[in-house]
Amino acid sequence: LDDNAVPEVPYEGGVVAWYDFTATPGMGSNAVFAGHLTWYGDAVFRHLGELQPGDRIALRGENGAELAYEVASNDLIDPSDPAVMRVFDATESDTITLITCGGTFYDTDDPIAGGEYDLRQVVRARFLGAVLAEAAEPQPDG
Repeated sequence: LDDNAVPEVPYEGGVVAWYDFTATPGMGSNAVFAGHLTWYGDAVFRHLGELQPGDRIALRGENGAELAYEVASNDLIDPSDPAVMRVFDATESDTITLITCGGTFYDTDDPIAGGEYDLRQVVRARFLGAVLAEAAEPQPDG
């Protein structure tokens, strides 16, 4: 969070931020992530708005283990609506929330991004299960 208690976003197009004040993925409740739609070209969440209910999302840890989720909803919301902060609320079941920009881009004097999107794309997905990483088999030399 910044000094005004606003969630910060990554400063690179290929980075996804996990808000560590939300749940740990796979441990129950709501784990919230944010990434950019564009960043001097396509960014990590460029196609987030295309996800439909029933689509699958896999979170892969550094150890290769995966957590599988199924998209439950995909909505555009107005970031100026005070209710928008509810996307960070705890949930009764294991959920992930993915956030990026959406809607229409307009130019601003922002020295980093050069503009802003008028809406936020918010995808909610529910936990399906974990897939343990398989031990990597040694590769023959040569």
